[in-house]
Amino acid sequence: YLTLTGHLQEYLRLKNKKDIPLHLIDTSFLQDFDDHLVTWIHPKLGRSMNRNSANKYHSKLRAILHDAVRRRLITSNPYGGLKLRKASPKSDYLIDGEISLISTKRFDNKSLELTRDYLLFSMMAGGIRFSDLNKLKTHHIFEEDGFLFFHMPSQQKTNNSVHTPLLPGAVAILNKYKDYQDKEGYVLPRLSQQKLNQYLKVVGDLSDVSKKMTHKIARHTFGTTICSRNGVPRHITATWLGHSLQLRTTDIYAQVTKEEAFFWLKKLYAIYDKPEFKLNT
Repeated sequence: YLTLTGHLQEYLRLKNKKDIPLHLIDTSFLQDFDDHLVTWIHPKLGRSMNRNSANKYHSKLRAILHDAVRRRLITSNPYGGLKLRKASPKSDYLIDGEISLISTKRFDNKSLELTRDYLLFSMMAGGIRFSDLNKLKTHHIFEEDGFLFFHMPSQQKTNNSVHTPLLPGAVAILNKYKDYQDKEGYVLPRLSQQKLNQYLKVVGDLSDVSKKMTHKIARHTFGTTICSRNGVPRHITATWLGHSLQLRTTDIYAQVTKEEAFFWLKKLYAIYDKPEFKLNT
């Protein structure tokens, strides 16, 4: 909401205005503001925002105007007359060679090193989303049959529980930040998503990886390269990603599921515990 305020202030400044009464915000204002969002060049980034980012700020403004209607400050929400364009999010994935380039690259800058660790931990821990990783604490981590897992009763985006193994790269990163964990309780030092995605582009460039680098690439890489390309069945991949599945409650099925999951976990562990995937610190 603070960032939205900044965009509104910049838009009004270009219109030679400091503020605008709520009742004067109409569909025309919103359409003009939308044009501003997707064309205004950010002075630091040197580019305008994409459609998905613009729609994110519209959702914030829509919520504010909805609250204004509820408080009877305006009679109706002007978003009712505006149809925003939708853009299907497209995210690439990394192949094993690119994972190796990033893992074995040494970063002397601490911020870039932490960014790399965020990416690799997500990639090697079930493609955990940034929103969940940023609040992941040590009490979510536990050992089962010699392997480390993290368990969260609900994910921020879906509210589904998730029970996912940590592959060797994630275990190495977990051990790397033990002093921080003992002090703060979080698995990784705090980092904003905006900063993370900015630094990821630099990490990609320095690692000679030419993909579009955002944190989402970790989730797609886990599902595609780490699981699908190594033969992991789709229902196990879905479970590790935290997708909802039809529940079967018989003890026999639950035991078979555990055995099957550990079979594939051991296979992945053998693949990604090789020198070309070792973390360079």
